[in-house]
Amino acid sequence: MQALYACRQSEPQDTDTFRKNFLTGIERINDLYALQASLLDAIVRKAESRLEARRAKHFASPQERTPNRKFAENPFSALLTENPAYARACQKYASLWADHSEYVENLLGAIEASPQYERYMNSADTSFAGHKAFLVFVFREIIAPDDALSDFYEDCDMDWSADLPVANTMLLKTLEDVKENHPDFPIPALFKDTSDRMFAVELLDKSLSEGPSYRELIVRKAENWDPERIALVDMILMEMAVTEFVSFPSIPTKVTLNEYIELAKDYSSPKSPVFVNGILDKVLDELNAEGKIHKSGRGLM
Repeated sequence: MQALYACRQSEPQDTDTFRKNFLTGIERINDLYALQASLLDAIVRKAESRLEARRAKHFASPQERTPNRKFAENPFSALLTENPAYARACQKYASLWADHSEYVENLLGAIEASPQYERYMNSADTSFAGHKAFLVFVFREIIAPDDALSDFYEDCDMDWSADLPVANTMLLKTLEDVKENHPDFPIPALFKDTSDRMFAVELLDKSLSEGPSYRELIVRKAENWDPERIALVDMILMEMAVTEFVSFPSIPTKVTLNEYIELAKDYSSPKSPVFVNGILDKVLDELNAEGKIHKSGRGLM
């Protein structure tokens, strides 16, 4: 959707260029993953350096000389960085968080202010599972949903506001899958397999090539609407949906309808889901009547 929107807003370019830009945009989700991993690591390191700074004070209090180091020396965090691929991801953006330390400081402050932090620090539980559960909580409930961080990423790359949930899901899966004494955990891949990547490229290519003819069909079904008044995002989503109806026999039409209605909810106006649903229903009826929908497998109509 983002790639097609950019295509419609820009000067004409060949399909190969758009495909290349599209795949590059997907690959950059790996950078977001690395940024989030690096941030989590930077927060733990900041907690450690803060304790050291307090301990080194000339008139340090007894508590500052012998602080509670449970979070700063979290063994789960240490195990993560024993994985070479994960360690490289953390190092890739370590200097960025040094330059934007306000995000590290603010998030560490939010962590320390949470009731869960106090319970964790005062708990007698020193198990790997306990350390892991707290760091998973920190990422899932404090770092991932942080609005200021999301705004920062959007300033870095406009597409990242939409990509951040994907990167967060990838990192959360990493954290949840790590087992004690096993630093050889895999880093999640962006594509499930080669067919996954092929689907993405084929949907883009066919939406680009077939979109104009599907646009005419959509406009005919929007009888009481001036085509110029149909939101561009709505039109792109409907063109993609019709492409799936016609060109992807393994995707049930109900799945296509549901997915594009959900996208309209997320990316368009409050009335768009109803509008998109109504137009696509009419388009689907005509395509079925003309015998242009061919689905394979049980329950795929």
